[in-house]
Amino acid sequence: MQILFSEQLQKTAFCTKIIAKLKTEKEDYKMGRIFTWDEISNLRVPRTLDFQKVAGLLKEEISREPSIVSAVIFGSVLRGDFNCRSDIDCLVIYDSVREIQAATFLQQLDEKARALNVPINFTPCDHTIATTRFHQLGPLFLKHIYRAVETGGLIKGDFRGRLAASVMPREEIESYVRSKMYTIQEGYAEMRTFGDERLAVFLKKVLEAPMHVALKMLLFIGEVEDDSKKAVAAKYAMIFPEELWDRLFRIIDIDKWYTGEVNRQLDKKDRHTYNLCMREIRLEIPQTLKFLRSNILYLTKSG
Repeated sequence: MQILFSEQLQKTAFCTKIIAKLKTEKEDYKMGRIFTWDEISNLRVPRTLDFQKVAGLLKEEISREPSIVSAVIFGSVLRGDFNCRSDIDCLVIYDSVREIQAATFLQQLDEKARALNVPINFTPCDHTIATTRFHQLGPLFLKHIYRAVETGGLIKGDFRGRLAASVMPREEIESYVRSKMYTIQEGYAEMRTFGDERLAVFLKKVLEAPMHVALKMLLFIGEVEDDSKKAVAAKYAMIFPEELWDRLFRIIDIDKWYTGEVNRQLDKKDRHTYNLCMREIRLEIPQTLKFLRSNILYLTKSG
């Protein structure tokens, strides 16, 4: 596997090159699902039509479900730039009085979507907590939701006027980074006992954690203008030390490489090659941990 960004590049030259490269790329980075060999070999990988069917299902069933107060589809499916590794992102504000009914309804929707091999990433919040500062919807998340409503993602009940203001204090950012570190460490220690499905979920976290943490670090120092993955990566490279951004782009390259391998496997299945691909991702776990550790040390030095 080729790594596109050499460790020998000087930081200024690197930043110039990466920014120029990012400007030529029409789409944002696509991180997402890791598939088991069983899913690949049995073609249980979603197609474009499957995403469209599930999005239609969400709109139809949520619109008439009384326990759901508001719902918004956002992310790659709304933008139309999804791929087979994507999921469907959906914010759901439900009636806290009908909590059991709402949970049962969402579980049933999830089952229907999975029958079409499409995962739904629900972000549920009850309508009572949504009006307080204790909801889990951060400022950047709400920015995405507002943009999604304006571009056709609203399924039901525009709740924007009733959502309480949200901030992400320093302590919450520190807790997030610490939690990511522990999750990867714990999974690394237990990985040999994982079945194929659990391993796939864990490796997805391994590939996604550096980008998520990079965004939180930019939030920490107040340097987020654009939270697309491309913009986050470029901004991070301009601000943070070489040992950090080098590892970030290494993981980004591996994630891109994996997407290409999935597409190749769908065209011509080869279990041996796919197993080698999964092995390559497993070998990157120490790099992800080094990246997270370096960012935690940066936070400690920042006081």
